[in-house]
Amino acid sequence: MSFFRTEIDKLLGKNASTLTRLIVINIIVFLFANIITRIPGCAFIVDDYLALPGSFKGLLFRPWTLFTYMFVHEEPMHII
Repeated sequence: MSFFRTEIDKLLGKNASTLTRLIVINIIVFLFANIITRIPGCAFIVDDYLALPGSFKGLLFRPWTLFTYMFVHEEPMHII
């Protein structure tokens, strides 16, 4: 178990680089979004609450999407 703890500390600990943290966050959100979209009736959550809206009015009601859209990917090649 200490091996996994050491590896997690390397990826997300105090000494981890910002780039490494962003890559790990991207992978986690990618996996989360793909799991959610596979659940019937829940696919709208990713599109409505994480992806950047197509209209300015939508952006006014969901300002966090300016940040979260960077982490939403449709397929594995898109994340690469």
